[in-house]
Amino acid sequence: LIEAFGLPADTLPPILGATEVAGRLLPTPANQLGLPSGIQVAAGAADTAAALYASGLDAGWALLTVGTGGQWMVPEGEFRPAGGTNLFAAAGGGFYRLAPVQNAGVALDWVRGVLGVSWQQLYDTAGRPWRADTPVFLPYLARERWDPTMAGTWAGLTLAHTREDLMRGALEGVAYLLRRRLDDLRAAGHQPEAVLLGGGGATHPAWRQLLADVLALPLHPADTSWLSAAGAGRVAAAAAGMERPGEGGGRSGYWNTGAVVPGERSVASAGYDRFTHKLSAS
Repeated sequence: LIEAFGLPADTLPPILGATEVAGRLLPTPANQLGLPSGIQVAAGAADTAAALYASGLDAGWALLTVGTGGQWMVPEGEFRPAGGTNLFAAAGGGFYRLAPVQNAGVALDWVRGVLGVSWQQLYDTAGRPWRADTPVFLPYLARERWDPTMAGTWAGLTLAHTREDLMRGALEGVAYLLRRRLDDLRAAGHQPEAVLLGGGGATHPAWRQLLADVLALPLHPADTSWLSAAGAGRVAAAAAGMERPGEGGGRSGYWNTGAVVPGERSVASAGYDRFTHKLSAS
């Protein structure tokens, strides 16, 4: 890109991998941090790249993190752009494909605030049985970069619906949006058979089960909701020569909980069909 745009390469910093040493800690910031000056500073990685580095995914797996936003990540062996997804350099070498959504926890927080309920009350509705008359929630409250024309709505409301129906519909809508991005990963040539689930917005057991039902894949919750921080630690360790890229972390470190197996696949699939129909009609 530097060559293509004719930029002056000699005025730009060198291009480094995430686990390479970018320099050493200067005295002033070292004093502010309470650390010795001169220690090595890694080039570092973005939050998604660090989370993927911590996960140590095997082939056939995808990483899904759910927080303010949601991110699907899969390792990619070569530079292979595909529409609807992002491609980035991976920490430790190679590439990774990213299919993000803006409207995960931020949309649910809006719903929670408008309806005047707690997070516990919201997530508890994930445990109720599936119903075909649940209002369809399109969670496009913030503009999605890949679909900027969409806006949020509840569809199919009647006088019989309650606040709990709106809460349950909101959870389903966010799950369906994540399923839509999984479809984009598949269109890009990836067919994950299992998912490592992370992020602070994916800890409630009933919410995890709803996600598994909608995604129709077994979810393996990570033992930590701080995969990005764990990955940053691995990056620093590799830069300091304390860990070779590809070692440490991985399954043994963060995959110790049991899988959440999809249950109500048929009714969840029917709900996803209603969601996509409302999208196409909007």
